[in-house]
Amino acid sequence: MSKHYDGQTMARLALVTALLLAACGPSASELAPSLADTGVSLAQNVGATLAIVELDPATTGRNTVRVLLRDAEGKQLTGQGSRVSLLRAGRELGAVTLDRPGERRTLDVPEAAAYELRVTLATGGSMTFRVEFPAKPADPQLLAKLDQAMNALRGLREAQTLTSGTFVYTFHYDYQAPDRVRFTFITPDGLLHETVIVGARRYDRDGPEAWIESDLVTASVVPNFTYAADPHRVRVLGHESLDGSDAVQVALVEGAPPLERYYRLWIEHRSWRADHSDAALARRGERRETRQEFGPSLAGALRQDAYYVR
Repeated sequence: MSKHYDGQTMARLALVTALLLAACGPSASELAPSLADTGVSLAQNVGATLAIVELDPATTGRNTVRVLLRDAEGKQLTGQGSRVSLLRAGRELGAVTLDRPGERRTLDVPEAAAYELRVTLATGGSMTFRVEFPAKPADPQLLAKLDQAMNALRGLREAQTLTSGTFVYTFHYDYQAPDRVRFTFITPDGLLHETVIVGARRYDRDGPEAWIESDLVTASVVPNFTYAADPHRVRVLGHESLDGSDAVQVALVEGAPPLERYYRLWIEHRSWRADHSDAALARRGERRETRQEFGPSLAGALRQDAYYVR
């Protein structure tokens, strides 16, 4: 026996169905980050949240935009909205509102030019990227050449901050090829901690105490840059100045979920001088920001921003 519903009843059924689907939240496929080489992915920490914005095909005209969010433990956030806007010279040229992570909307890029792509979270905070559209695929040999130049370095220095709870650790690293590492930081008790690694041997001490020696599972290898090993969505974002020299800015995703990494690299071709900065969203609410600096006499050029969950 068939049933017939009037228009008002059908409208109510449609509303109930929509509410049920919304209550279920986004599916796993909607929250899975894209590794397809069809566009660009950019990421940054916004407070304790790792925000990822994807734009496909990252060219002029119509683009599909999506925002993914992860908490400090790496878990996908599902109920937080965001707004993605496109600006040029401080003027907003287009914007879309996303009700939840994983939702796809359309954002139009009017013409070929340099823009600011801004993502604002509904809970507060924002991140902004400079992108020259169209964001074309990078030369396939670029990352391999970069790895070769960076791994020829004989030494480098790094400053890193790690926020754990209310305490902020400040690390200072020194690396000497091929296998020597030294780093120091101030403990919550105010003591200077020092670690020295030579090959597979590690030495630690706090303040004036005696050194404690231990074995590592494998010997340290420095430097060890592997951008060309497993890259995805490698796109040129444009050109910027790196210590007064022109540098090409490249975005890429390395690895696979849930431990993929999001990089932006500034590569100066002429002298290959290196400047590397790194920021990471770590598990257990820890946030890590690092900056590596290489002397001008070294053969390599790079500045890097990286965002990931560890």
